[in-house]
Amino acid sequence: MQYSEDLIFVVFIAAILLLRVRRNSKVQRFSRSRVLRLPAIYLIITVISLLGIPEYAVLITFALGVIGLLVGLGLGGGVSVFTKDSAVYYKRSPIVFSAYIVLLLLRYVVYLLYPANITANVIIAAFLGLSTGLILGEAFHINRAAAAAVAKAPSGNAAKRQP
Repeated sequence: MQYSEDLIFVVFIAAILLLRVRRNSKVQRFSRSRVLRLPAIYLIITVISLLGIPEYAVLITFALGVIGLLVGLGLGGGVSVFTKDSAVYYKRSPIVFSAYIVLLLLRYVVYLLYPANITANVIIAAFLGLSTGLILGEAFHINRAAAAAVAKAPSGNAAKRQP
């Protein structure tokens, strides 16, 4: 009975996350709180997913998360930020977020099916940390690019004065 309840839980989480992937792949109006809030939620989910693995694995996951953060800051992997009608819009990289979703689901499936297989759980958790870092870095990159786009865009009053 426990196995079927766990499977239902994984399918439910997968459905929610797939809806998030669909929404994440569309152009969205820039809001600093939205851009930073969602990666913070993913960070919390990642920390929760680390429950039950050895301490050394948590440290490895944290180290790869920092590496992912630095890479995400530098690359901004496929992020596009632009202005339209004096509003800033952005589109995230679907690859980074999709990798996170796949790894998160894989983490729970492996944990449910093979809870004693520490090696598989550690490897998946480490890559999950890396992808979480990429998402956080991407969010900081979006904020930086949005600030630059606002600075480049003419102010509303200046645009109205132009013939």
